[in-house]
Amino acid sequence: MLSRVIVVSCLLLQLAIFSSARAVEIKGKVTEAKDNTVKITTDSDQMPNIGDTVQIYFEVPGLSESIDVGAGKVTEVTSDFITATIQDAKTKLTKDQLARITSDRPRKRSEVGTSAANADADGPPGEIRQFKGHTGIIWNVAFSPDGRRAISGSTDDTVRVWNVDTGKEIRKMDAYRCYCAAFSPDGRRIAYGVNQSVIVRDLESGQQLAVFEDDGELSIIFSVEFSHDGERLLTGSRNGPARLWDIASGREIRKFQTSDANSSPDGGRESLAVRRAIFSPDKRLVLGACYSCIAIWELETGRELRTIVGDQANHKHVAISADSRYVTTGSDYAGPIQMWDVASGQEVHRFLGFRGGAEAVAFLPNGRRILAGGFGSPTSDNPDRDYSLRLWDVDTGRELHRFEGHREAVRCLAVSPDGKRALSAGEDHTVRLWRLPK
Repeated sequence: MLSRVIVVSCLLLQLAIFSSARAVEIKGKVTEAKDNTVKITTDSDQMPNIGDTVQIYFEVPGLSESIDVGAGKVTEVTSDFITATIQDAKTKLTKDQLARITSDRPRKRSEVGTSAANADADGPPGEIRQFKGHTGIIWNVAFSPDGRRAISGSTDDTVRVWNVDTGKEIRKMDAYRCYCAAFSPDGRRIAYGVNQSVIVRDLESGQQLAVFEDDGELSIIFSVEFSHDGERLLTGSRNGPARLWDIASGREIRKFQTSDANSSPDGGRESLAVRRAIFSPDKRLVLGACYSCIAIWELETGRELRTIVGDQANHKHVAISADSRYVTTGSDYAGPIQMWDVASGQEVHRFLGFRGGAEAVAFLPNGRRILAGGFGSPTSDNPDRDYSLRLWDVDTGRELHRFEGHREAVRCLAVSPDGKRALSAGEDHTVRLWRLPK
C-alpha cells in the first residue's frame, strides 16, 4: 500500500513540476482598465494566444507577493499589448498598475507580428492585402483560431501557411492535388488533403502525425475539418460518403451517406458523393454538400435526418450559422443563394444579385450576415462574368457591401473568428484579405 502511495505522490509531483515548467510569467503595465476588460502593455518575449484563459495579478511596490485579480480570457494579442476580459474579478486593476499574467500556452513574441491586425480592422471596407505565391487554382482557405495565420490548398500541389498581418508565407508543404486544409481548434496542428489521403502535421515542427486513406476509387479528398475537441476528423470527397475518423488510432468511426435519388449529369457515384462536410456548432449534426442536395445527419449515429433540395444543383460548399439554425450552400450554377431552416428544411430566405453562380459561401460569426464569392458563370441575360464578393443582411436580404478585385472565379472564402476580416481565393491564384464593414 505504501509503495502505491509513493508512486502516486511521485507522479503528482512530476505533473506539478511539468505544469509549472510550462507556465510563463508575462509582466507589463496596465494602460486601460474598464469594467472587466484590461489592456496590458508588455515587452515580454512570450505572449499568450487569443482565447486562452490566463491568471492575472498586479504587483505592489514594496510587497514581495502579487495580488491575485482572477482568471481572464485573452481577447486580443499584438506584439505590443494583451487585452483580456476578467471573469469574477477579486479586485480592480487601475491604469498604470504593474501587472503579471501567467500563461500555460505561450508563443514567441516574434510570431505575433505587430498591431497590423488592429489597423486592418479600422478603416473603410475593402481589400487590405494579397498573399502571393500559388501558381494554380486555390480551392481552400481558412483562418487559424486566433486569426493570425491562414492556410491555403491549391492544385499547384502545395499547401501554404501565411502570416495574416503581413501576407508573408510562413511554411510551404508539398501536397499533390490539394483541395482542402484546416487548422485544429488549438491552432497547433493542420490537416490537408493529398489526392485520396489526409495528412495531419504539427504546425511548428512540420512533423507528420497521422495519415488517413479514403479507399474509394478516384475519391479525391475535397474537404477536411477537425471536430470541436480536436480528436476527430471529418472528410468529404469527390465520389464517396463523408467519413469520421479518430485521429489517435487512425480508425474510421463511421460514414455519412445520402439516400437522395437525384442523379448528376455525370451519373454514377458522384451524384451521391458528399463533397463538403461540416460539423454543426452545437456539436449534434453533420451537414454535407452533395451534387443535388444538402444532407443532414446525426453526428453520433450517422442517421440521415433529411435532405434539402434547392433551385440549383452541383453544390460545392455548405455553411451553417453559429446558432446552428440556418444552412446555406454555394453552387457554380447561376441563381440565387438560398438559406434554409436546419430543423424543418424549409427555405427562409434567398439572396439575389450575382450575375452568375456563387460557389463559396460563409456566415459571419454573429450569424446575421452572409458572405459569398462569385463564380462568374454567365447567363443568357447577363453575359458578363461576376467575380465579386457580396455581403448580405440575413434578416432583410439587403446587400450591404460588394467587394471587387478578383479577376477570375472565387473558389473559396473564410471569415476571421472576430468577424472583422475575410479571406478569398480562387482561379486568379491569389489569396486576398478584406476588411468587412462594421
